[in-house]
Amino acid sequence: MAKVSKQDQINQKYGYAIKSLQWLFKQPDFKDKYAFSNQDEQIAIALVSNEPIWRYLNNRFDYITCADQIVDMSVKAGIQTDSDLLHYFYQLIMAYYLCDAGSYSTQAGGHRNYDFMLFDVSNKEVILQGKSRKRIDDLDAIIEKISKGAIPFTDHVWKAIRQKYLANWVKQNDRKLKAGQVVEGKYFRYRYNSRTGSYEIQPLTYRNLPIYYDPNY
Repeated sequence: MAKVSKQDQINQKYGYAIKSLQWLFKQPDFKDKYAFSNQDEQIAIALVSNEPIWRYLNNRFDYITCADQIVDMSVKAGIQTDSDLLHYFYQLIMAYYLCDAGSYSTQAGGHRNYDFMLFDVSNKEVILQGKSRKRIDDLDAIIEKISKGAIPFTDHVWKAIRQKYLANWVKQNDRKLKAGQVVEGKYFRYRYNSRTGSYEIQPLTYRNLPIYYDPNY
């Protein structure tokens, strides 16, 4: 039998979860009883499509990469990222993670590696402690920035950006952009995509990635 890589195993895991949910939402009895909308289905499937919080808290990548993956999940869920809706979806992702990870702690009969989670029974909540709390605070901060127009980059790709989030000096070069020219700043370059009718932004170099563009900086 061919050796299965860790990434293949991860893809299989998500694939099974997604297919199971898709099957469940197609069952007439399930739909009639709970009356879920099409977006409810999108959100549920997006939630099981990835587990960035777990990998982030296990030092697999940094907070910008984690935020970028959360943005991808929100797009799958049909959620507008530059809005408060991103916060609500992010809270769902956190709740999903805490429910899952909590079952692995010593308080639930698991391993002490998960004892950075404190179960506050009186307030019926799970509290993260120590380094994990600090890492989540960093993630909270960038999710807040993204909800106000920031864009995370983990690679050297063009990403769509609303014109209102462009710096004033970029807007002043709108004629050049519409004419097909690329305008460069200190860290990013900008262009207008006539095919999609949208403005786009790209990091200037591969150095210092991941990075994020903050229109409110």
